[in-house]
Amino acid sequence: MDLFLFRVHYTCIIQIKIVMVMGYFKPVLGIKPINKINVPFHLCFRFMEEEDKGMKELKNWAEQNQVPFVHKRFGRWV
Repeated sequence: MDLFLFRVHYTCIIQIKIVMVMGYFKPVLGIKPINKINVPFHLCFRFMEEEDKGMKELKNWAEQNQVPFVHKRFGRWV
């Protein structure tokens, strides 16, 4: 089972419903857990350097783990 550290929270792959990208020039990524309406603030992030490389790797990871990767606006919840 893969675990990911986001700030101070651990998230398991089986808890991820969808990975969303919002915006074009400085996109924000959100990882939406199962059974949540909005993306929790601690699961929102932006690539500071090598954005294209990071997006490509994240998209490949999502495909390999059968997690949907979509470009869509999303609400963030603190």
